[in-house]
Amino acid sequence: MIQSTPFSISKDVLDSAIAALPAIDNREALNYPTGHFFYDPWEIKSEYKGTVWETILNSLDEPLGEARLIKLKQGEAYPSHSDLDDRWHLSLIGNNSFLINLETKEMHETLVDGKWQIMNAGIKHTAANFGSTDRIQLVVRKLVSMADIIDPVRIRITLTSETDDRRFMFDNIISPWLNYSFKTGVIKDFVGKDLSAELTIERYALDRLKYILASENKFKMEIIDNG
Repeated sequence: MIQSTPFSISKDVLDSAIAALPAIDNREALNYPTGHFFYDPWEIKSEYKGTVWETILNSLDEPLGEARLIKLKQGEAYPSHSDLDDRWHLSLIGNNSFLINLETKEMHETLVDGKWQIMNAGIKHTAANFGSTDRIQLVVRKLVSMADIIDPVRIRITLTSETDDRRFMFDNIISPWLNYSFKTGVIKDFVGKDLSAELTIERYALDRLKYILASENKFKMEIIDNG
């Protein structure tokens, strides 16, 4: 689920980042979108240009998506979820905190060692802080690719129930499929709105999506442009 990378920052840079941490209630974005949220590179905010945060972001050798400082308080954990885009992780503060693969039940300790890790966020997971202090990480979205679709169908996916936790349902049912589909090049022009989604998909991939939606019976799919 999470792997080491060749990218890292020095201890001096790490110490400078820790000393320069802004006040964070829950999360703080270091950059802003320049176009499409998931496809186009983000630009660092003016207040962080020329600072240690720009140095750290530049240590990743590719265009970046949203970069956020995220705090998980002592004794807290996130609900089960997956993400449609993969994530870079750099631990800044924390001890005895873990990323947990909920599919294999494996725990991955998040160490403050200056090393970037890359996470396959399409796997259902959580993070938990069992430590003596807040856990603060810099988490960066990996941009997704725009596929070259040969036989396109435009679809809309919406939640059918008004009572279910909409975010939980989307993150646990739709996001794993979206993550895999971005990587395998079968979708493009994704637009998410109010936890529904519109996207263009290869026609042959419809059967797998229909199976997922039918097995969960929480979402419906409509064809809005049959190509």
